[in-house]
Amino acid sequence: MRPILQIMLALISLYLPVLSAHQGDHSSIAELDALLAISPDAPSLLMTRGAAYTRTGQWDKAEQDIRRAKQIDTHINVEFALAQLYFHSGAFNNALLHINQYIEINPEYAPALLLKARSAHAAKQTKLALQSWNDYLTMEPLAHPGDYLAAAKLHALTGASGLKKALDLIDQGIENIGLTAQLQGYAMQLELDRNQPTRAYNRWRSLEHQLGTTPKYKITLAQLLILTNRAGEARLMLEDARAQLLQLRKTPAREALDLKLLSIEKQLG
Repeated sequence: MRPILQIMLALISLYLPVLSAHQGDHSSIAELDALLAISPDAPSLLMTRGAAYTRTGQWDKAEQDIRRAKQIDTHINVEFALAQLYFHSGAFNNALLHINQYIEINPEYAPALLLKARSAHAAKQTKLALQSWNDYLTMEPLAHPGDYLAAAKLHALTGASGLKKALDLIDQGIENIGLTAQLQGYAMQLELDRNQPTRAYNRWRSLEHQLGTTPKYKITLAQLLILTNRAGEARLMLEDARAQLLQLRKTPAREALDLKLLSIEKQLG
């Protein structure tokens, strides 16, 4: 049963937009090698092994298996598998070529739209990437927060109007998937970039129930209080953060927070 189960898992992974190696890949490849020794012209086995090769960074072997499967059965659509291969090997323009061909046949397959957005983004084709992110997020409104964040950050690079579009997109993400520190924290920074400290403060405050007990939250809040002309409240917040840091085990991240706290205190005078 074990080889069959692993083959089924590999086949499923072939259609995922993001591939990541896992411990079972090398053993799966060995088992697939054994099966292909018996059935060397089985396209499904070749596609499955090609996906495993892609996950483990064996690009040439992956392409050889995928293209051989296509030669054996010309009805197989290998464009998505090739797009994944080229994306993960860093050949982003090639990935775009193949994912576009796949989308022509499967225009509503959300993972393909996501792969196109990521490929265009990585290829630095900004206009295409922004449109592709929009297509994907329209198709998949409950996307991962990181996808909204990636699209918003790209908007923010396009100038002042882009900052507004980035904020709108983050708010759309929050409306669709709920308030997250990842999204609202970035929105707070965008408000500061737009010289809107009060709005930044309000956004950060909305995360109090999620982050309010952490020193990082308190130190950031102190910075925002300073920017909104509330130095006295900022001092109290810094004192609270320092007392908390003194009670916690020292780590590089907490030592960095302590240095940040000292810098803010110097700023206050």
